[in-house]
Amino acid sequence: VNPKGQPTGLLKHLVKSLPETIYYPDSQPKALLDKISDATELASKHLALGAGSSPQIYHLFRVLRPKHTVIIGPAFSEYAQAAAAFGGKYAYVTASSEKGFEVDEAVIDLAVKQKPDLVFVANPSNPTGLLLPRQSLERLLREARKENFHVVVDEAFFDFSDGGCSAMAGVGKNSRLIVLRSLTKIYAIAGLRLAYLAGPPKFVEKFNQTSEPWSLNTLAIAAGLYCLDQVDFIQESRAYLKRLKSQFYDLLNKYFHLYPTDVNYVLAHTKDKVGDLVDFLFDKGILVRDASDMHGLSPGFLRLAIKPSAQIKRLVAAMEDYSAGTT
Repeated sequence: VNPKGQPTGLLKHLVKSLPETIYYPDSQPKALLDKISDATELASKHLALGAGSSPQIYHLFRVLRPKHTVIIGPAFSEYAQAAAAFGGKYAYVTASSEKGFEVDEAVIDLAVKQKPDLVFVANPSNPTGLLLPRQSLERLLREARKENFHVVVDEAFFDFSDGGCSAMAGVGKNSRLIVLRSLTKIYAIAGLRLAYLAGPPKFVEKFNQTSEPWSLNTLAIAAGLYCLDQVDFIQESRAYLKRLKSQFYDLLNKYFHLYPTDVNYVLAHTKDKVGDLVDFLFDKGILVRDASDMHGLSPGFLRLAIKPSAQIKRLVAAMEDYSAGTT
């Protein structure tokens, strides 16, 4: 989540909202939909709220029922698990490590050649942290129209990126496009679970009609309304992350091969045994993500979150201890 933490005043606002939890929440909170509509410049008929992106991913597969899904990797396992849960086949097309894992137009062409009903891609990628190049996104959306398949673009971490091409602008123009967005990452409210998707009105209507009722609780709605009013928070978070990122690369370059990133996590590679390193750091109270089980990555890959300065230095100190013990 955001290393900057939550917007100032959020916790006080939530405490003030606690008395409202005696009542059922609004099943379709219009005020929150209106704020997201303003932020995305999309009519509310294009939007569906959810308790985090994960349940929306599963429900999306339940609604679309694709027979063949292509997942552009490297990617974490949630997409494949959701595809498998609803009986469809899936395959991966993985960006090359030799090209720094960039999803170029050649990767898009490989995905299209699989004759999919649905293509799933993250922008930025999780775990690489790389944004989808504009040319690749445009190529994918053109092919989706031409070949009549759906495209889901997971933009859960997009708000951390300073620039880049969001798929959101294409939602009102392309009936094959669905975009996922998360509020939990950028506003550091992961425990409250809050996300939305944007897509064509007919799909959104069916998605909402078949969703579980009361998926958003009162405090999640209150948090969403408050956070979306903090107009400078995202820009401030990006500036803060930029400073931390510089320190992160300067101090940890010595211990890992660090790939470039556009967001708040970094794909790293080590020649050490990942399991031993993960266990060592865990004993020091530091949790890192062994990424070798993510499709498209081999043993030796880790995903590291960019944290506040004190935690970066703590990781550096732990790596010094680990290096001293292995030499």
